[in-house]
Amino acid sequence: MAVSYDIKIYTIGAGTRGTAPYPVKDPIFGDRYQNVEVNIDEEMLTQIANMTNGSYFRATNTEKLEDIYNQIDELEKTEIEEVIYTDVQDLYPRFLIPGILLLVLSIISEQFIFRKATE
Repeated sequence: MAVSYDIKIYTIGAGTRGTAPYPVKDPIFGDRYQNVEVNIDEEMLTQIANMTNGSYFRATNTEKLEDIYNQIDELEKTEIEEVIYTDVQDLYPRFLIPGILLLVLSIISEQFIFRKATE
């Protein structure tokens, strides 16, 4: 599917070669680390990368992984158009309704409560 959409895939094999400590929950000794054989199918990762005109990288430590990310970042620069929507909410009804009520109250109070005395 990536090939049909001309999407490059950059694969990364992460982990040391040989054995690596792996956390294991042991009911007797609690949490501990046990050395486990690291098996990464580098052939498959390379094949996936080659099919999409991408690249395969191998990261054996954190620094090398960071370098790989920087390399990929330098390889791929894509401009993206974005549409920004602004959510507008009218706030005038909060003030309009009390304003109209105060105006009506002013007219009623002027006519009935604060009448002008005529001579």
